[in-house]
Amino acid sequence: MFIRGTVGDISAGIILYTLIRGTVKISSRTAVLISIATAVILEFLQYLNFAQLIGMGDNKIFTTLFGSHFDWKDIAAYFIGTGVIIYYEMKAKNLKKLNKE
Repeated sequence: MFIRGTVGDISAGIILYTLIRGTVKISSRTAVLISIATAVILEFLQYLNFAQLIGMGDNKIFTTLFGSHFDWKDIAAYFIGTGVIIYYEMKAKNLKKLNKE
């Protein structure tokens, strides 16, 4: 359960960031903000039981992609995933500086 849940949520944040950066020409900072905001909004919609409200609560594909229950640990995992991205973006930026010198 830990692998699928927590590691999956960490990966989801990383994948969302990568998808944004790969399709839209924006700064890494903006992409990080959009990806974490999207993840938190989706989790909040789970808190509101949004899938049931729009009649998709029984749809396995919808609930697999967008989730079906709220959990604070999921939000923490999204922030961890975002932290991983920030770490690697900073590392890449420092490498570029070193290569210019």
